[in-house]
Formats: sequence, structure tokens, C-alpha cells
Amino acid sequence: METTVNQRMKRRGRRPAAGPSIAELDFAERILIRALRRLTAINTGIALVVPDLEWLREQVIDAVGHGFGVTLGPRGGAAAVAELEWILRTFCCAGFRPLQIGRICEPSISPDERLLLSFVAGCQANDTDHVRNLLSWLLPPPAATIITAHGQSLAHIFHAGGVALPQRLRFADRVGVSGVLPCRGEYMHTVH
Repeated sequence: METTVNQRMKRRGRRPAAGPSIAELDFAERILIRALRRLTAINTGIALVVPDLEWLREQVIDAVGHGFGVTLGPRGGAAAVAELEWILRTFCCAGFRPLQIGRICEPSISPDERLLLSFVAGCQANDTDHVRNLLSWLLPPPAATIITAHGQSLAHIFHAGGVALPQRLRFADRVGVSGVLPCRGEYMHTVH
């Protein structure tokens, strides 16, 4: 699995004006972002010199599962990390481009992290139109079907643990519609 560090944030050393900081996020969003960053820390393009990389990977997954377990319970934590791992693997293998995930200590969140938060929130709200529209920018349709199943499982685990993510991104009811224009006394929508 390969993810990239958001180079714009890395070069400037500060967060971009458009994105919120981790401190501004809801508790549920913070635990998901921190887990996501911990999982991707060992799967970057930077070569790690570790004698047993698979052992390190298992240790990180166990640690993230334990961290989730504090909020979701031991079984919920292990199940949540497994679903998040599958979501990341699917993005890695089938995504149009590598995800840009911030470093563990980065104070702001990247646009891809915002999309992942919105994806899980959409799965929790059972908002299939939102999830489908969101994933259309990131994955081909067959991969979107796979990732949606894992996203719904993760959302169900979060819901069972009493964790709810707020939806911060909104898409228009009709994708590609820019506004209403008058035409011969009637109003019609213009398509991009």
C-alpha cells in the first residue's frame, strides 16, 4: 500500500487555509484520522530499514486496534482496524491516484483525509448518493462497490460503539448542475 505525504503542507510547514486543523474536528473524526495516519505511516513510499517489515505492520495494526478498542471495545477495535485497513488497501490498489495522508504529527488534515471522513460519515448516515458521488472522484465503479461495503461495516462498528461522525461535505442534489437560469419564462438548470 502506498500513500503520499501532502507535499504542499510539508514544504510550507503550516496548514493550508482551506482545511481545518485536527483540533477543530469532532472526537470521532480525530480518532479516525489518527488511526488512518498510524496505519499509513508504515506504508509510505519512503523505504523503511526494518529487519521484519511484516512483524512491524502487525504491531502497528494491533496498536491501532487497541486504540480503537478504548472507545469501541476490544472486539470493535479489532474489527474497525481490519475494515480501515481494507479501505486503505482498496484505495491503494484501485484508486485513480495515491491518497495524500498527513504525517502523524501534522496539525491540519489533507483534502483526501477530509474525503475519507466524509465517506465514513456518508456510510453512517446511509447516504448512498453522497457516497457514490464522492467515490466517483477517487475510484472506478467496481472498486467503489467494494470500498462501500467496507465503509458500511466500519460505520456500523462505529455506530455500535456510540461513535458518530458529522457530515461536513455536501454535494449538490444533481452532480454537474451549476444553477438556475431563466429561459422563456421558465427556469432550467445548466449543466457543466
